[in-house]
Amino acid sequence: GYYGLGIYTSPTFTSASGYSYRSGHAFLCLAIPGRSWGSRYPEDQGAPCVEGYDSHYAADDYDGPEGDQIIFFESDQLLPCFVTSQQGHSEAEQAVRELLQDVGIGWAYH
Repeated sequence: GYYGLGIYTSPTFTSASGYSYRSGHAFLCLAIPGRSWGSRYPEDQGAPCVEGYDSHYAADDYDGPEGDQIIFFESDQLLPCFVTSQQGHSEAEQAVRELLQDVGIGWAYH
């Protein structure tokens, strides 16, 4: 990948669903990015996670808007919650927000 050799995610449904091979669906996941490295193309293309960091994010606009891609290097940093479509995405996101609130965990959006 352009920003490291990892699991590519996006905080936006539009970007994430762009990789769904025309199904129009995407996973809505809880994520633990930890300390995130601002990765740039081509310097970080295909690279492992930078030492001292837990994830990378797109720090340039080479492949979409800056910050629109978050790269994880360990699958246990992601918890899939729903498979959703553009129409159902808002409801799925709200259900996750309510669950987090019920268990006393705050919501953060990258």
